[in-house]
Amino acid sequence: MKSIFKSLRVLLAIFLAVAIDGCASAPQLTGAGAGARSITPNEAKECKFIRVVQYNDRIISLGKDPTVMKAIGETNLRNQIGAAGGNAYVTTKNDSNWFMGSVSYQAEAYSCAQ
Repeated sequence: MKSIFKSLRVLLAIFLAVAIDGCASAPQLTGAGAGARSITPNEAKECKFIRVVQYNDRIISLGKDPTVMKAIGETNLRNQIGAAGGNAYVTTKNDSNWFMGSVSYQAEAYSCAQ
């Protein structure tokens, strides 16, 4: 009887470890991504256009909700804008579906005077 309870405890511990590790969370914002800010199309007229960046992904994990999905899309987009040399962006697409786990963000990256 003790061995059955011990086996169940081990299985429960493994299940909990996988469940906790499998929760959706936003990635870390890079140093360059932290410097990227959202601007309006009018403000973009005063900046140098770099290129269009996009982030598309399918998130297959537990703990997805609209707030987490938005954070995943925005953080990855800002990281890509920073990696492209931009410090500002105009969002042109920000679709996320927490139920299906899809994220599709797109923006125009700009370099603006500080």
